[in-house]
Amino acid sequence: MLSLYKNSYSGLSREVWILALVMLVNRTGAMLMPFLTIIMTEGRGFSLKEAGFMMSAFGLGSILGSWLGGKLTDRIGFYAVQTWSLVLTSVIFASLAFINSLILLTLGMFVLSAVADSFRPANHAAIVIYSKPKNLTRSFGLQRLAFNLGYAVGPTLGGLLIVRFGYNSIFFMSALGYFISAILLKALLPKPREEDLRQRAGKEEAQGERASGPWQDKSYLRFLFFSLLAATGFFQLISAIPAFWKMEQSFSEFEIGLFMGLNGLIIALMEMPLLYLIEYKASKRSFMTGGALLFALSYLTLIAGFSPAVAAILYISLISIGEMFFMPFASSYIGKRAPKSALGQYMGLYSMSWGIAIVLAPTGGLYLAEQWGFEMLWYTSAAVCALAALGVWGELRIDN
Repeated sequence: MLSLYKNSYSGLSREVWILALVMLVNRTGAMLMPFLTIIMTEGRGFSLKEAGFMMSAFGLGSILGSWLGGKLTDRIGFYAVQTWSLVLTSVIFASLAFINSLILLTLGMFVLSAVADSFRPANHAAIVIYSKPKNLTRSFGLQRLAFNLGYAVGPTLGGLLIVRFGYNSIFFMSALGYFISAILLKALLPKPREEDLRQRAGKEEAQGERASGPWQDKSYLRFLFFSLLAATGFFQLISAIPAFWKMEQSFSEFEIGLFMGLNGLIIALMEMPLLYLIEYKASKRSFMTGGALLFALSYLTLIAGFSPAVAAILYISLISIGEMFFMPFASSYIGKRAPKSALGQYMGLYSMSWGIAIVLAPTGGLYLAEQWGFEMLWYTSAAVCALAALGVWGELRIDN
């Protein structure tokens, strides 16, 4: 078992490890999203619909930030985009603690997400550039490990902070996490020289450059559509699920934090060994299809008659395993498909699809729950994820 863990982490570049450390600190501090619906309803007195609008504004900002981050990455480089995104996001997080107006909070969520999510395509582009091609899926897996390990700690710590210091403490801790991440990036990862980047990317470019960008790549656009469906179902995890546990199942904020943290813990323990064992066992298409099907199955456990605690554990376990199948292989597929001159745009468009999902998930999900109940939402989420699985399997041809 120890040798399996050792082998699963071997061969990854120093720069990939540094990027993972930055992500770990970032996500440990960024604990707002699992509690956003609760903060806006329980803490600040807004309705579910109003909270849904704020979540949607967050998603719209993500769309803008993903597009802008991709464009800027191809123009000024992934290093500058990541650094400024982290610093500015820290400032915005701290500012939101002092705002109570619905309009200003909604606008603030939009700006926060736009700035924060410009980081994502730049970060993904950096991983592609710094990773060896044969280790690309595991390099993305390591980044997701850092993300989810931070996510395992962040919600648990966030629940404790809310109980001890109130809801505003979440905003200040998130600001601190982003600021420390910026310091680590500047201190540990020197700004790359242009000739080094050209040398790293040259071999892949020689294999064949697509003249057009991602908008002209029809196969890639089909992939994005089905990825969007899967993401829309998945993101009920951070919008409707916490509200369901609080309002329907009477879990405390601390208990909700523990359940949400379990998602990150499962991925932190299992993802890298799993990727090491299965990466070349089947096609990326097969793994992504299986991941979307597990998303669907996870929502069916919520209406299967289990006790609340058992249903919560089953839901988190299944959606976590689905996440391990779907997401790293999707990122690896894009990294290998995209030409290096348009890598930021390819990654940005992928991030945009997830930003659209962040809009659709809370707006549609919370509205559906308020009008027809959470059970209808779980059936709908399962159907959407199953459709995504069928689409990936039937329409795409994704090779190893």
